[in-house]
Amino acid sequence: MRARLLPAIACGCAIAVASWVRAARVADVLEIEREALDGYGETTITGVVTFAMNWIDGARIVSDTDWVDGPAAFLTAAEEKVELRRRINELVHGDLVEFRARPKAFQLEPGWEVSDFRRLGAVALPEPPSRMLPEIKSGLCNNLRTRVSGVATSASVTTADDSPLSLVRLSAEGGPVTVRWHGVLPELERFRDAELTVDCIVMPIYNPRGEFRSVELEALSQSSVKVVKPAPRDPFAVRECVAPGVLAWVPGKRDLHACKVRGVTTFVSMREGYFVIQRQCNAIRAFASGNWFPPLGATVEAAGFPEVRGDSGVLANVVWREVSPAEDPVAPLRFLASGSDTPEIGWDAAKSDIDSRLVEVEGRVVGLDLSHGERRRLMLSVGSKTVDVVLPEDVGGSEISRLRDFPRLRVTGIVSTRLTRSRVVGQYFAFDGFTVLARNAGDLSVLPDALWYARRLARYALYSLFAVLPLMTLAIVVMIVRRRLELRRREAVAADRKRIAGELHDTIAQHISGAKLWIYAAKTAAGDNLPLPAADALAMATDVLESTRVEIRHAIMDLQSDEFLNDSPAEMLYRFARSSDIPGRVRVRALLRGLPEHMPIGEKRDVLSIVQEAVSNAIRHGEAKNVIIISRGDGDAFELSVLNDGRGFDPEGVPGTRNGHFGLANMRERAARNLFAIEFGCFRGYQGVRIERRSR
Repeated sequence: MRARLLPAIACGCAIAVASWVRAARVADVLEIEREALDGYGETTITGVVTFAMNWIDGARIVSDTDWVDGPAAFLTAAEEKVELRRRINELVHGDLVEFRARPKAFQLEPGWEVSDFRRLGAVALPEPPSRMLPEIKSGLCNNLRTRVSGVATSASVTTADDSPLSLVRLSAEGGPVTVRWHGVLPELERFRDAELTVDCIVMPIYNPRGEFRSVELEALSQSSVKVVKPAPRDPFAVRECVAPGVLAWVPGKRDLHACKVRGVTTFVSMREGYFVIQRQCNAIRAFASGNWFPPLGATVEAAGFPEVRGDSGVLANVVWREVSPAEDPVAPLRFLASGSDTPEIGWDAAKSDIDSRLVEVEGRVVGLDLSHGERRRLMLSVGSKTVDVVLPEDVGGSEISRLRDFPRLRVTGIVSTRLTRSRVVGQYFAFDGFTVLARNAGDLSVLPDALWYARRLARYALYSLFAVLPLMTLAIVVMIVRRRLELRRREAVAADRKRIAGELHDTIAQHISGAKLWIYAAKTAAGDNLPLPAADALAMATDVLESTRVEIRHAIMDLQSDEFLNDSPAEMLYRFARSSDIPGRVRVRALLRGLPEHMPIGEKRDVLSIVQEAVSNAIRHGEAKNVIIISRGDGDAFELSVLNDGRGFDPEGVPGTRNGHFGLANMRERAARNLFAIEFGCFRGYQGVRIERRSR
């Protein structure tokens, strides 16, 4: 091999002497830290193309000419250099090329961004060296050619970026591995259980942060996949082993070919694609492709490839068939999750292994988790341990309802173990927990007891309460409606009382005051000429009128007591404004600020009376269309105005009490009684009345 490479090495050396810029080796540049690559500058690399990544535009793997199976790196051209990338796509395995490129820290591996290149010739690449899987998966063989050997456990074609992708899974010494080829490999269906050798290149896989995760193996070409020993014509013509032998299988220590087991089907999981075969006290999970699985209780023969998944050995890529004579049904193991059920693992697999066995467990339900859709679970207290139970899909609402009362439950299903490696004293593993997978609703049996009955009665009582609750709600609604009706009735009565009080004030009370004034005028006009009996009669009439006026005043106070006792002056005036507003005829608004929150009843009554009289005069005599009640103040001193857009008037020229008009006189009298200053006239361009209370 060295002799074949001497001409290529000599040619490479000559080219390096006459290179465009300083020369560099692939191995040397790969040893540079990623942070220093950007400042390395442009170099000349003479190398051999060891892999053509035809599914990536303008990308190749290159190694040094004197060590084609040594360090190798990825190179490509910038995306905008379309012509250069097309030329790179024409390079094939074994091409001897001189590149002018700049080192670049790609995400996968440090490589080069090519600015130009020229092809110098071609060399014959030697066969790639064989490597063990631990060495390949360590990340020390990235971008290197290698040869792997193993038994094909499966082969399939999928799609990647709208292109076919062939996947061949090998069972090799060191574990399983998958080889890819971008294209369709011929006769994939004949690869199962055949011994293969594959010449491939190790492609590293990184996460988004550039951290190494694993590798993929890309076949160098279609011819790189070679069949060393063809698969048997009959997939069941393989060695037979008992389940413990399969479970104790260690990669690299046993035959990598398929084996077959015989037993009774005790569990089927179509969602996860496996069924469980049990024979005597040993069981194993068999993963089959497709949606065709044996029925429960059938005696089957399954041929597949031993693998270790999690903490258990399984059969992968299984083919199966029903056989006769049928074996006896499997009796479930009475499982207590105690030390007697779980002997130490590692000493005798035939006696200690319980994973995937059909078991029967009894305990009290202590928790129910229905949030996982088809993976609904419950927690079962068994002795001092808690066992998870995965409910089957056919468990209906009535069964779930019974489980909500936390009964004692008997469950039949297969057990899945969780192991811990923290204890390594006289044993390899220790049991950490158990999960029982029930097969159907018939595997759940409720064992009634007093506590369960008590909980059911409590739940039924709660349901009864929920049944009575609508009636109670209806009764509460009726009570609320009746209270609302009573409130409306009281509001109507209050409105009638207010109306009657207003009528008393506007008619009878004013007329009585007018009659008193006329009597006073008559006495004044008669002077000393009034006979004594007549004077006594007029005095008595005056007393009677005054007494009547006081009685009417008290009646008005009684009628308005609710309003004057409970409402603030602002609330009272706002209510009056709303009640006086007549849509389409006159608009009465209120804008009140600064009025005191509390005011003596008499003063509050006089303020309301002044405002009522002012609004009434504006509407009746001034024919106003808009009236506004406005105030300002600081809570003690305030100014209150009633403004309107009606006709103006002369407060001194309007008819007075002699002519039977008492409105202005009453307003002045009420203002004087409360030490208010009152004005009549034009304010801000509007007619109105203004009262003012100064600080006290």
